[in-house]
Amino acid sequence: MILAPLTSAGVSPWTGPSVVSSDGDATVVTGFRLPGNSTVMDGWLHVTNTPVATSTDSGIVWDGANFDAGYMLGSELNSDGYLVLQDDGSRSNVSNFDVGDIQVSLNSAYTYSPGWRHVFTKLEGTNLSGCGGGDGTSVGHGFDDDFDQALDEEEIVETLYYCDTFANEDSVAALTINSSGDGYAPGNLSGQGGNGSGFSGTYIISSGIESITVDDGGSNYDTADTIVIQCQTPCGSGAAASVASVDGNGTILSVSMDDPGSGYTPDNNIYIGIQSSGSGASLSEQLGSTGPIHSTEITDGGSNYTSSPTIVISDSGGSGGLITATLGAYYEYQIDIISVAAGENCTEAGFKLMSGLDVNGDRNLDTSEIENTIYLCHQTKIWQATTFTDLNGTIYGDEQTLSHGVVPSSSYQGIVSAGTLPGSPLPAGTASSFLIPSTSVPGVEYINGYYLKFHHWYHLDSNASGGGDGAWVEYRLESQEGWGNWTYIEPEGGYPSTMSTDAPTPNGAAASPVPVFASPTYSGWVESNFSLSSIVGIENADKLQFRFQIWTHPNASNERPGWFLDNLRFNNDGIYVGAWHHGCYTLTSPSCQYSADAYGSLERTIDLSGTNNTSNIEVEMEWDLEGSIYDNACVELSLGSGWTDISSSTSSTTSDCASRSGAIPGNGYADANGQTYNDQSWDFRTVSLDIPSGF
Repeated sequence: MILAPLTSAGVSPWTGPSVVSSDGDATVVTGFRLPGNSTVMDGWLHVTNTPVATSTDSGIVWDGANFDAGYMLGSELNSDGYLVLQDDGSRSNVSNFDVGDIQVSLNSAYTYSPGWRHVFTKLEGTNLSGCGGGDGTSVGHGFDDDFDQALDEEEIVETLYYCDTFANEDSVAALTINSSGDGYAPGNLSGQGGNGSGFSGTYIISSGIESITVDDGGSNYDTADTIVIQCQTPCGSGAAASVASVDGNGTILSVSMDDPGSGYTPDNNIYIGIQSSGSGASLSEQLGSTGPIHSTEITDGGSNYTSSPTIVISDSGGSGGLITATLGAYYEYQIDIISVAAGENCTEAGFKLMSGLDVNGDRNLDTSEIENTIYLCHQTKIWQATTFTDLNGTIYGDEQTLSHGVVPSSSYQGIVSAGTLPGSPLPAGTASSFLIPSTSVPGVEYINGYYLKFHHWYHLDSNASGGGDGAWVEYRLESQEGWGNWTYIEPEGGYPSTMSTDAPTPNGAAASPVPVFASPTYSGWVESNFSLSSIVGIENADKLQFRFQIWTHPNASNERPGWFLDNLRFNNDGIYVGAWHHGCYTLTSPSCQYSADAYGSLERTIDLSGTNNTSNIEVEMEWDLEGSIYDNACVELSLGSGWTDISSSTSSTTSDCASRSGAIPGNGYADANGQTYNDQSWDFRTVSLDIPSGF
């Protein structure tokens, strides 16, 4: 008889099979089975020939330590002697992806000055002012402050002029054939006199066609066939030939020259054809070995000549030739501009500009002609997007200590902020501005509570008396006359410090020292509020734009992290020109009757493009409702099929708004400032509502 153990797994009891009688034969049974999530705390197995109740021997006992001798699948014996399931590595949490090395880039809607990209223009022209009214090439270059990848007039930092130049005054720059002579074989030229040395050159001759060789006689030709001699101009002329003899198959055996012509050179591409019904013939010409001088080439102009040397023709067998030399010449500059990768010459990549006189006149800048090389390098991107996660600083709370100062450990809101050279110090002598997109200005009759707010963190080289670096805000207005000038603006409560009197004074600022954001230590995340209602000219403006200016002293003792910006937002409370009201209403009585079972709704379409998980919908509302589960208000969103409650504790809209949990006012509802109001709000309150994912 075999008995299985009686034990427990967790809190669920279980038992093995009933008594099994083997009748003396071997019997295999399953003593017990474990559910997948069970843990066996202990157990035993009793094997005997008699029922356990009357057995006189202990049989076989299987207890805690004996578990280790068995075969375990997906389980293990722990240090306390218990059989437990092995960890299979499964997890129930899901990452929100805000971890690891996150790469971010600044949205193209945000720009800054100076731009990082070096741009240029290259123009050939006449009557250039930089060339004293002469001809040449100009190269203007600067930085792309408006990020349009083109060099605008106001972006030009420097204009380089490369003027056609008279040069090589002590070298032979040109040769003139005054007389071609005759009877010359091709040869070399040398110079005598002129107090200099080193000149050398060559010349070629022209001649008639001395003979024509039959390279392939072809077939079916006749002595009456016409031979045609052609070449592209400039070329010799006057040569004429004819078929002298053919064999019985019409194969050309010989060609006779009827007239050698003249002026042919080895440079000519001469074609000799036959007007005939035959085919397959191939003829080639042999030029005369002597003739008049046709052209010259300077191999080396020599140097140190004070007067033109006499040019000597190497072949004394010819006669009548005369060649004269000219010292110096006007040359055009050739300019090549090529891209270069980041490296020793340009740490952020850029362009290599090479220039030199086109001495050989081939309209190309040869390596031997390069006289000057300069680099037009891109700049470091001063303003960048950052998550602060890859700066490798020492983090304590919301701050992160780097070798050059203290920066945030995370953005104020979301995961991305904009800042100056995240992870690196802002160099001394920096003057930069960060531009945000322009925004439309409300009509003057609706301007009320109009302001710009943002959170920021600054750490600059400053001191208690306010001498040193600084950061501030400027604005400009656009009207029918176009954009106005950038103008300094102060936040509510003023700037906390001033900057060095060596700094430039912004337009609209008081006399130096100029109030700015600065302090001897880092600021931490702080919020600043700029009132826009009182800006001069705001009532006539169509658009408004802001830029964030930062300046570091050229002689700053310490190069600090700079300035980080986050959570920028514009607000205009507007004017209450009307309202939607549901319920009883009277202007003539202090009270009105309660309307039981009244339901109403106001519906309109809104544009949610450009919003994200940090965006909110704000509603101005005033209520006098019983709340609880009786009278309530709800705000719902829909994409066209079904509604989602965004103001209550539940998003479901299957039940009436009045009975939903967490509706307005329910058992008390908090406005955007965190103030809770119950059945009566006593005035219009701003309610801020999150936009669910999927909208």
